[in-house]
Amino acid sequence: MNYNINILENNFWLKDMLEKFTKQIKDNFSLLVFSFAIALLPAFSFGKITTGKIIEIRAEDALLFVFGIFWIISFLISKKTKIKIPPLFYIILTLSSVGFLSVLINLALKNIYPDWAFFYFLKEIEIFFLFFYFIYRIKNLEQAKFLVKTWLFLAFINFLYILHQIKTGTQAGEYGTAALSESGVFPTGAFFLLLFVFLFSVFLHYFYNLNMSPFKKIIIACFVVFPILGVFGSGSKTNFLGLFFALFIMIFLSILKKKNLKFFLFSLLALVLVLFILVYAANKINYAYRVFHAFSSQEIVRSFEAGRLGVIMENVNDFLMKLNPLSFLLGLGVGSVGETHNQFLRNFVETGLLGSIIFLFLIFTILKTSFLEFFRNKDNFTSGLCLGLFSATMAMLFFSIVTEPFLTVKPSEIYWIFCAITMACISLEKKYEKI
Repeated sequence: MNYNINILENNFWLKDMLEKFTKQIKDNFSLLVFSFAIALLPAFSFGKITTGKIIEIRAEDALLFVFGIFWIISFLISKKTKIKIPPLFYIILTLSSVGFLSVLINLALKNIYPDWAFFYFLKEIEIFFLFFYFIYRIKNLEQAKFLVKTWLFLAFINFLYILHQIKTGTQAGEYGTAALSESGVFPTGAFFLLLFVFLFSVFLHYFYNLNMSPFKKIIIACFVVFPILGVFGSGSKTNFLGLFFALFIMIFLSILKKKNLKFFLFSLLALVLVLFILVYAANKINYAYRVFHAFSSQEIVRSFEAGRLGVIMENVNDFLMKLNPLSFLLGLGVGSVGETHNQFLRNFVETGLLGSIIFLFLIFTILKTSFLEFFRNKDNFTSGLCLGLFSATMAMLFFSIVTEPFLTVKPSEIYWIFCAITMACISLEKKYEKI
């Protein structure tokens, strides 16, 4: 009799779990499709622009177009008279407006190619649209938690792809290993780094505090830390330094908030695991040894002078030759330069002083909000996301010294998706407090 009761209880438990899982997939369907497309699907060549640069169309580009149309149509059908203004809306709207004005003026002055302006500006708008789409679609914390778990799974799939490359000796990256649908040195490393930063932060403040067995926590911790292999395997010195910079921020702020000796010891254990993965990567992955050059200040200076400084100075000189009061204020238009190897320089060249100030204000707002909410918010999950957003933003600023992370497609998509998840959770928490 007891045996039959146990079977019945197990069936009810399994049925309830499947129903919840099915509901989560239904509630998050479009967000899951976007996440899987970004993490797994490749880009396709679609002609060339004026200078010969290949135009890449990604799966998420088409999905944004399709889901965006349905989203707008559903909004019009609903006949809503009031629109909830999402976080960062006015700052992003102002930044995009300045960029659009700069494009129009410089197109009229023939300072930029029309196709360059169209594709570069469209990509910026697309990233912000993705950010707002995620915010609007997240209605509760359970959705946000489901999305984070989904990205934990997607990070693991990419980790398995790295192991496959190591085992077969077919490392598909520009130097070392590649992510699925991404082989560039910096984009690959930054993709894995940002995933690690957000997932590790959530683990420190949410999964770590859940009432579960130590074995389950260790399994989750391994899943969270695995993306680091992709950072080291890419062979990117920039990402290598950015990883330890972000890791220091995460652990320091966490210890400052928790003030717990046990947590401090756990943090040391996490660092040991990171170093173990670094040693493994150095022994198994071709060109992974490049990251060790980051320990030499002379090598860092040499690499910067050889691969970055010349491009930066060339762009500075070109801009100075075209400098006038209008270009100083609004720049030469989005898409007026190719590579600058410096995000701040690119902002100034393309959108001038006005665009640069608004961009910095946007980043300052994200940093301020995430930092204050990390220490203020009592929800462990939201606190973990806030710490991840603060640390990831600091890492993106660090990258901005030698590259353009906010314009690099795959890392910027990861950054703005998790930024959206974090801002949505902060808004939901404040809504609950009012109730």
